[in-house]
Amino acid sequence: MALLALATGVTAPRLMRWAEAAEERAALDALALAIERLPEQAFFEGRSLHLDQALDPAGQLGRAWTLRTSTPVHYSSLGYTGGGEIAVMEGSRAVAVWRITAPNGRLDRQPEGRP
Repeated sequence: MALLALATGVTAPRLMRWAEAAEERAALDALALAIERLPEQAFFEGRSLHLDQALDPAGQLGRAWTLRTSTPVHYSSLGYTGGGEIAVMEGSRAVAVWRITAPNGRLDRQPEGRP
């Protein structure tokens, strides 16, 4: 019984960290997909969009994340973008740094110079 308690005490914290990391990865994947769909959304709605205004903060950024951009990211009504770099921030920690490629708006999840 003591060995079982010891094993549980050792593995439970690791399992919790693994579950939290998996949840964060899933949330990042959902956010990346929402960002990659913005060019299509702009095209089908026939209006231009700005990254910071197009995402629902309560939806895709519901984990107390904020987005920082190097330059404003704009999507034309034709679905094109000039691109840019965005950082998903949680407080002062960069959870992810992505590059939005021009003109199609696809994400490069590992920009040059980043691990």
